[in-house]
Amino acid sequence: MSERKQTCPRCGYPASPNAAFCGNCGFQLPQQTAPPTSVAAGPSRPMILLASLLICGIILLLASGTWFIARNLAVNPTPAGTTIANQSPATATPHPPASATATPQPTTSPPRPTL
Repeated sequence: MSERKQTCPRCGYPASPNAAFCGNCGFQLPQQTAPPTSVAAGPSRPMILLASLLICGIILLLASGTWFIARNLAVNPTPAGTTIANQSPATATPHPPASATATPQPTTSPPRPTL
């Protein structure tokens, strides 16, 4: 890449790109600065925002799922040993309360026939 030659703004005399003063009239030449190089930046602001929203969404989804499950278990506990069937309320058989179930009384077997 070739460097651009500069000229003196006062007299128009050509000067080298690194010259600080004009070789003809002695005028102080403006110094050329290198164009700023782009620094390798970290993640951009939209990417950080997107990642933050994604993390918040996942946390919200997990929290709402946990709340929903806990709420349903507290409202409709399933007694041990029963199964949940797809029954309409009209055909569903009610479960007796735990206090209504009595322990079975021992039974006596009928006498055995003799041979």
